[in-house]
Amino acid sequence: MKNKITITSLFAFFIDQIVKLLAASCLTSISLIPGFFSLIYAKNEGVAFSMFWGNRWFIIIISILLILFLIYTIKKEYIEKLINIIDKDCEKIEFVKDDDTEEIVDKDKKKIV
Repeated sequence: MKNKITITSLFAFFIDQIVKLLAASCLTSISLIPGFFSLIYAKNEGVAFSMFWGNRWFIIIISILLILFLIYTIKKEYIEKLINIIDKDCEKIEFVKDDDTEEIVDKDKKKIV
């Protein structure tokens, strides 16, 4: 399942980059329906609706912080799952160990198995 998501994401990323490259090289202004519908190439150097336009470093820093937060959250969940698995295995080991201890005591003191 993860491989399908990864492949789909990479495919969508490359298609997006190809469309952007074609738009930047070929599209200036095309009027499909005169006076009603036109395609115009425009650059957005900010985020949505040109917010923070011209503040490139601010956008880069916020993006890096968000990515680090996502990595931390994912790793934290992974580590918690791993700890839960280890705890369950330790409980199983303790159960077996307790059972073996009782058997040794029974053999030694009571001379029974």
